[in-house]
Amino acid sequence: MDKDKRAIRGEHRPVSVKRDMAELKRNSTASIGELREFLAKMKGRKPSEMLGIISQSNLVRCTGQAFLVIVVLLLTFTLAPMA
Repeated sequence: MDKDKRAIRGEHRPVSVKRDMAELKRNSTASIGELREFLAKMKGRKPSEMLGIISQSNLVRCTGQAFLVIVVLLLTFTLAPMA
């Protein structure tokens, strides 16, 4: 049986330190590559340009939306029992 199919079905693989270390190395390499790509985009730009690139991402908008949803839920579930 293919190990990807087992993972999809939720079956556990046997513990293997060697495999875990290889996976850690592969993931670290991918993270370093992403970081280098990001830094290459930032190289030679003014701070205001960098902030513009960062603000164009949906991170700020999504964080604000999540905050509002949490506040609404908190107020709803706090005040509803009192009504």
